[in-house]
Amino acid sequence: SRLFRYIRLKGNRMKRFKKICCLLLLLFGMLSVCSACGVEKKTDSSENTQVFVDCIGRQVEIPADCERIAAIDAFSGEVMVMIGAGDQMVACPQGVKSDSILQEIHPGLKETSVVQSGGSINAEALLSLNPDVVLLKYGLYIAEGEVEKLEKLGIPYLVVSYTTMEEQIDAIQLIGQVAGGDASVQAEKICDYYKNTIDLVK
Repeated sequence: SRLFRYIRLKGNRMKRFKKICCLLLLLFGMLSVCSACGVEKKTDSSENTQVFVDCIGRQVEIPADCERIAAIDAFSGEVMVMIGAGDQMVACPQGVKSDSILQEIHPGLKETSVVQSGGSINAEALLSLNPDVVLLKYGLYIAEGEVEKLEKLGIPYLVVSYTTMEEQIDAIQLIGQVAGGDASVQAEKICDYYKNTIDLVK
């Protein structure tokens, strides 16, 4: 599967990731937070839209079938590729676009647009891509003026954020559900693998 291939290719990066996982597990006993990322989705009566609850609790109505997703968040971009939804991703951060491992998984990544620079969204470039929804980094959500750009464009956006591994799993599920189809199934497989890995190091 793409997940296992990705993990093998990551090599040393995954070793560092496991160390981080262990450190975060130690923090679980000190954290009393609940997952904010809403993986539940509500289908509108028109059946043309769905209402998702994003990672900060916002209810957002988006098209039922999102064929054009702008991932203005590195984590979201990486997940999109890993779950096989790279073809649906019309925008991603430069760091994701230039990642050679992600390019090997999804060669078309090299052609994906970049609509942000220096922590600022290029509204004109984003609008030209005609995205169905934007997966937005929390840092941009709280940055002055960035959300206003999206609201003026009328493009729905979901904020992707997490502070614990449990919330990260919820974020992966959310991205998978937005992408839909086989990508949603693959996202669940990644989450199951993630949970099993966490159980092993507990």
